[in-house]
Amino acid sequence: MTDKDDNRGTLLPIPADFPVEWENDAEVTYLWRWDSIHSPLPSSPMSMSLGEDRAARQAKQNPAASNTATTSFRRRFNGYSYSASLPTQATDEERQKQTDEMDEAIGALRELWDTEIRPTMEAELGLAKSVQLRSLTDSDLLDQLDDYLELSVKHWKFHNQVVGPTHSSVHRLSMLYKEIMGDVTDDEPYRLIRGLDNKSLETDLAIQELAKKVREAPETLCIFINNDEPSKILSSLDRSAEGTQFLKILDKFLDVYGLRPTGFDALYPSWKEDPSFVILNIRSFIQSSPRDIRAEQETLSEDAEQCQQMVLAKIGDDRDRIAEFQTCLEHAKELWPLKEDHAFYIDQGSAACLRILLAEVGRRLYSHGVINDADDVFYLTLYEALTAMKSPTSENLSDLATERRNQRDAQIKIIPPAFLGTLPDDGSLGIAPEFRNMMGPAPDANGDQDESVLRGVGGASGSVTGPAKIVRSPEEFTKIRPGDILVCTSTSPTWTPLFGTVGALVSDSGGVLSHTAIVAREYGLPAVVGVKDGTRRIADGQIITVDGDNGLVLLR
Repeated sequence: MTDKDDNRGTLLPIPADFPVEWENDAEVTYLWRWDSIHSPLPSSPMSMSLGEDRAARQAKQNPAASNTATTSFRRRFNGYSYSASLPTQATDEERQKQTDEMDEAIGALRELWDTEIRPTMEAELGLAKSVQLRSLTDSDLLDQLDDYLELSVKHWKFHNQVVGPTHSSVHRLSMLYKEIMGDVTDDEPYRLIRGLDNKSLETDLAIQELAKKVREAPETLCIFINNDEPSKILSSLDRSAEGTQFLKILDKFLDVYGLRPTGFDALYPSWKEDPSFVILNIRSFIQSSPRDIRAEQETLSEDAEQCQQMVLAKIGDDRDRIAEFQTCLEHAKELWPLKEDHAFYIDQGSAACLRILLAEVGRRLYSHGVINDADDVFYLTLYEALTAMKSPTSENLSDLATERRNQRDAQIKIIPPAFLGTLPDDGSLGIAPEFRNMMGPAPDANGDQDESVLRGVGGASGSVTGPAKIVRSPEEFTKIRPGDILVCTSTSPTWTPLFGTVGALVSDSGGVLSHTAIVAREYGLPAVVGVKDGTRRIADGQIITVDGDNGLVLLR
């Protein structure tokens, strides 16, 4: 049930297993959205405190920006990240200024990336990787950590410089395509920008090359085939003469591509620290028919060219429209690869370097007897960890870390509501149309609700039937077998190697510009995104059909 308040809209109920404490009366009047893309699981205390530390450092570096009026808010409820925005009324002059600034940012970003952001990230990540952390004193390690926390602020400034113009350029292309071509599916405009190289694709090709090396080595191939667990594969390789040669090749791969954590939280180790995810993907590749990803990309590029010619034919002789379309397409093709590339260097690479530093802090605290396990450091806040490092004999934090670990384990079992707070009305005391679909399963064309059909957004076209595998966290990657249908809350760039194994994708969250939809289109996999409760309504192993053309998931 929901309550109605004439002045606020529709007050949403708070689930019994998801207690919420509002900090003030105003908060309940906001519409809070769960950030299921970046927070599909409850955050660890360390990750939450890292965000707070970065915000404090940003405010210190730029006091003027921190004193501006706040129109957006972020809160953690039961470990999950929610955000709320206040409506703003911009004048025509202000909107035009924003448009002009975005035009300038879109036009300048590619050169900025090539000449400043990427070279800077490569140099600073290379320097971070070169530091021998085990040889540092505790004091020097803390200094190194503080330096990198400062550097992290700079890296996230780069992140913000890239993401806005990149998405805006592609959104503009999509809107222009629809103006020109008329009634088309939501994913059709993105045919124009498929087949472009990016760092995620490069990484996946490199993993496939590792799988090729395994196929060419009989003894190594037997080790991969006869063992299920990555740890057993690695230990068996280490005992084999042929296997040790492969491990050297693997080390070279990890030196280039190893700064990729398997999740957004600092809890998750990078591939360089734990290559299990890479080993699992190699094993999946050698168990299935080899895919020629490069040939697939060439096919997508050819289709993009055909789509471009189709648009130009539709425009005809309107030279102004042709120039507008070609400029828009050029910007989108230049910038779209940066969605994956920036994540490789910033969201993944920089975050992994920071995580590796914190893991070393955890090892020191464990050796000092402050915590029972080195990984317990991620169940402390940054302040608690730093304080303990400076005075390791003052307090034992084992019980606190265990309590928080147990708390997070309990929170993981909760499926958080998509929205909290108050739904805005449409001006006539009815729920605003854009939010009606969250009030329950969407009806079919006849107004009925079919429990055997889940409705979402067609993220990538095509239809596939197969067994569903519910994956809520990186710990469950081992479930995936060739041809399975991946069902998840959301995916991140670090999950992309799975896309070379699965047959289709279903995600609870996202739209046509979500990571799940983007990469599915690049791999030619049918995908339905924004299903809302797919991970709850689909059973593990259940046979389902993913209809990416119509945005439907059919339950068998």
